[in-house]
Amino acid sequence: MRNFLTSIIKNKKIIIFIAFAIGIMGIFSYNVMPKKQSPKINLATAMITTIYPGSTADDIEKLITSKIESKLSDMDEKEEIISYSRDSVSVIFYTIKYSNDFSQQWGKLREEMIDLQEELPERAGKIDVNTDFMETVGMIYAISGEDYTYDELENYGEIMKKELQNIDGVSNVEIEGMLDSELVIELDDKKMKNLNISYGEISSLISAQNLEIPSGQVIDGKGKVNVRTKGFCQSIEDIENIVVAVSDETGIVSRIKDIGKVSLQLEDRGLKTKINKNNAILVVGYFEDGKNIIPIGKVIENKLTDLSKDIPGDIDIKKVLFEPDAVDDNLGGFINSLLQGILFVIIVVFLGLGIRNSVIVSVAIPLSVLLTFTIMNIVGISIQQISITALIIALGMLVDNAIVVADAIQVRLDEGEEKISSCINGVMEVKTPILTATLTTICTFMPLLLMGGEIGAYLKSMPIVVIGALISSYLVAITITPIMAGIFFKKR
Repeated sequence: MRNFLTSIIKNKKIIIFIAFAIGIMGIFSYNVMPKKQSPKINLATAMITTIYPGSTADDIEKLITSKIESKLSDMDEKEEIISYSRDSVSVIFYTIKYSNDFSQQWGKLREEMIDLQEELPERAGKIDVNTDFMETVGMIYAISGEDYTYDELENYGEIMKKELQNIDGVSNVEIEGMLDSELVIELDDKKMKNLNISYGEISSLISAQNLEIPSGQVIDGKGKVNVRTKGFCQSIEDIENIVVAVSDETGIVSRIKDIGKVSLQLEDRGLKTKINKNNAILVVGYFEDGKNIIPIGKVIENKLTDLSKDIPGDIDIKKVLFEPDAVDDNLGGFINSLLQGILFVIIVVFLGLGIRNSVIVSVAIPLSVLLTFTIMNIVGISIQQISITALIIALGMLVDNAIVVADAIQVRLDEGEEKISSCINGVMEVKTPILTATLTTICTFMPLLLMGGEIGAYLKSMPIVVIGALISSYLVAITITPIMAGIFFKKR
């Protein structure tokens, strides 16, 4: 160790160059690292949904849910199966043993569900396996306007969706809050009784009139073409003119419009999106994992600025949620904490060691942080709220080792020892205590690193960042600090 210290102090230009290189690598790593709001975790649960229109909950349980549960129970990876059978839909949450990569397990699950599909009723929908139902929304924009219908707003939403989907880094864009139009037939109960006709008979008549009937084939020498006759109902007027009864006595024909009213109305789902009492729809977007969303956010805002020129002025596009802004604010908060930490270190160390020593010691903070960024980039940790929290936690510990080393060197200088000798002997004196203290702190974070399951995966970046920062702090303290001390320290 002594020979190593002697070598680096005598070759201080090389070490200073390496320190600058570390700083440049740290800045580069900071710029290229993915930045997002929350860490990406893989859930060990899949949601299996199957729709069977018109069936009761009992039918769903017997014909859908029980068959899927039986197939899942035979799979080796299962941990827990929770099922819900409701009218027309079956929902099953299938949990497997946790691992870092679920691609093989989910691939096998989808294959099993494809094979099982043939055993379900013919009218049952496709078995949907969703393994990423906890994906977080990255942006939400609300589109609203006075006296605009939901259909009109949806048209502008589609224009916006098309533009956003073409941006590199945006994985998916959806439109939420639309209200589809539905056909409403309001019938007069008294008139129906007079005609002796029921609701079921009217429903059957409408269905029969709207059937698409095969009409045969047209065959020539070159081939054949299938011919189908379209249903009768092409408009509201067609439905209004459907004959429901003919009087045996007078021959008077009664149509739907004679016993009721036919109209197109917005579906009543009990939930409507409004902004300032105006109709509104939501454009919801997701970002690709492993991307730096801050520059992507700037591209999105520039795209929407250009798009606003082609949209009427009375259409209001309001930002409801925008993850790049939140990430940018978090990073700004960390930078402020970093600058405040350096300032406080200078003040506190100045009170005990003087201004020269305090400035030299404070260099350990940014250099350790930049080295930590390099380590994070190498191990694949993104900048998000957990890793930023870890950096803030480590901020108060980054300068401890440098203070101890600087003080040991200064004491020897004050006692009249030669400068190079005092730098070497000062580090040799405290290297074991500060290493022990660093390892002790690292050990307190090891349980978080060993924690399993989804919580462990969510918090994994915290112990790695703190441990990386502490190791960086130790390396800076025993290499850069004695070199800086050898250049700038004087006997007091």
